[in-house]
Amino acid sequence: MKSIFKKFPLSSSVGKLSEEMYRAGFVNEKLAFPFNSDGIIYAISLISESGSPGTVLLAPATYTIDKDIPMQRGVSLVGVLPNFTFTGDVPDSAFFPQGGTLFNCSPGVVALKWNNVAQGSIPADLAPTGVGAGKIYGITFFGGKRHIDTGASNTLGLQFWDINEVYSYDCEEWGYNFENFMHCSFGNIRQRNSIPGGGIRFADTLDATLMPGNSCVYGDIFSFTTDRRSRSIVFEAIGGTGNTFNQFNVSGRLQANRFGVQSTLAISAALTNGSSTITIADATQYDNCRIGMPLVFAGATPGGFTQNFCYYVASRNDGAQTITLATQPLSTAAVSSTSDGNFTLTCGGFPGLEIHANSASLFTNCDFGHLDIECYYNICSISLRRTRTSQMLIAEVYSSQVKNTVVARDAGGLIECINIANLGRCDLDSSSSGLIFKYKLGGRRSLTAGETLVAARKDCTLVVTSATDVSLTIPADMPPNFDFDVIQGGAGRVTIATSGTSLTNRSGNTKTAGQWAKVSVNQNGVNSYILSGDTAV
Repeated sequence: MKSIFKKFPLSSSVGKLSEEMYRAGFVNEKLAFPFNSDGIIYAISLISESGSPGTVLLAPATYTIDKDIPMQRGVSLVGVLPNFTFTGDVPDSAFFPQGGTLFNCSPGVVALKWNNVAQGSIPADLAPTGVGAGKIYGITFFGGKRHIDTGASNTLGLQFWDINEVYSYDCEEWGYNFENFMHCSFGNIRQRNSIPGGGIRFADTLDATLMPGNSCVYGDIFSFTTDRRSRSIVFEAIGGTGNTFNQFNVSGRLQANRFGVQSTLAISAALTNGSSTITIADATQYDNCRIGMPLVFAGATPGGFTQNFCYYVASRNDGAQTITLATQPLSTAAVSSTSDGNFTLTCGGFPGLEIHANSASLFTNCDFGHLDIECYYNICSISLRRTRTSQMLIAEVYSSQVKNTVVARDAGGLIECINIANLGRCDLDSSSSGLIFKYKLGGRRSLTAGETLVAARKDCTLVVTSATDVSLTIPADMPPNFDFDVIQGGAGRVTIATSGTSLTNRSGNTKTAGQWAKVSVNQNGVNSYILSGDTAV
């Protein structure tokens, strides 16, 4: 090495120095050839056996992936980015690769894998089970079972890796499954699925340990699906007691789109008094009742269940075409009916963003970044369970067909909203009182007349300057934490009126007391409010 630097002083071109280092064997690179699984596996093995980290160079060609490819420590895989053709009204609705490095995967094949077989318990020496230090860049995947599958229950996946500019198309299961990772960085990761399956999953599946963590998204995580049975962006913590998904930071953005689905699906369900078993006679309807799918009784509701409350498919019996429903995701505690008869369930597809921990696990100290969740005809855009000291910012979200845009079960943390118009009342259980919704564009607003309030009035101080008496009406189904203040800036008194809501004041008052009186209105549950301050009858 010293002789090379003596030959090429600091004033030399980088290109000449790099070329000489390559010739001397200091750059450990191998071209994957032939263009199939065997060619890639062979190139990986050459670098791994050399004892030095290196890079498998993937040609701008189509590789036939007919067998699983095991990853190795210190071996990066670098391909060539494709061009794209775009159709439709906007570029991210239909984007198709042309050229570049393409992995054409056979059915049932996992393209790239490491430690993807679950273990019964955590080994005494856990750290060495991880695959360390490398990157995956510039690969487009088509078909197959899974595209990148690293880590599994009680064994480690990626450690100190960078994953960037990868594209997944029509995968049978998870497009990307990252389990039990640490100190990893994730750049631009995209998927497009027109079949059931797919999904971008980050998961903690270890028993009783603080893992994964200390990782970040610096790019664009983007999922586009056209099938309500496809998964989008999923975070899960499903280990044993003490399991914690900790310190995951999104400095980039998360976007999930589901277009092409033009309606919710009505599912005919037969229930029996005293039983949790629900029969779905129609095969197509049953196929949509996948494990974890949110469902709602939007109309007539059987005893034991609550109208417009979001339930999750807890189990399936394919032979009998029956399901059970739980009140929380990742739960098998099925709800029993206290009614006989036929009822209709509403299905809107999997949420665009799922952040779920089981009863033994938690999400802590995470920042899930800027969210853009555009799922047509959903009943739940964002689903949360057991989040703590974590936050996210909703830049855009499509409204729920049953006003349950955000569903939270035993969830805490902060949700900030740039655009609150489509949020609706949401579905927060009694254990989610620690979940705070904050509207970033609140502040002071001047009104010269009365109005029926809209979601954008959340967290505002409304200065009403009317010379005559006016009313501000609170309609039903406003977003969580819908609070606001009113100042009577003119001679006209301001009445806080209701429509489909209730208002309570300790003195029975509903109006401001006079000019410059200030009152506060605070939400106290779904469609329930408290009025306080300088009030009068």
